[in-house]
Amino acid sequence: MRTRLRTGTAGIALATATAALALGTGGAADAVALKSATGCNNNVCIYVAGNAGGTVLVQAWARNTNFTGYFHVTWPGGSRDSGTQTWLGGKGNYYSTSFTSGSGSVCATGYTTSGAAQGTPCLRVS
Repeated sequence: MRTRLRTGTAGIALATATAALALGTGGAADAVALKSATGCNNNVCIYVAGNAGGTVLVQAWARNTNFTGYFHVTWPGGSRDSGTQTWLGGKGNYYSTSFTSGSGSVCATGYTTSGAAQGTPCLRVS
């Protein structure tokens, strides 16, 4: 399955970057394309990278301001929570997870320990 990333979830400000990496295997030269994008909303940013094999990597971090809490990451057909800790603004640390691709939105919401949402950037995977 080929994984493509698109930006553009309504109402969410996104900054995007796209990169491609081709890895050759020699003889039968199958190329694996890596596509990536980054998006931010309020105090949460995500980086999403996928490859032609269908694996998608997601990283979530505090954009500017530290907060103590956790990230809730959702993707087509699944979700996962980080542990609770202090997340340092400016990607001083980040939560990383991966999954096998489906088609739809990948989102990360940061929550403080009191339950206050810090932002929810989303990127589209197809």
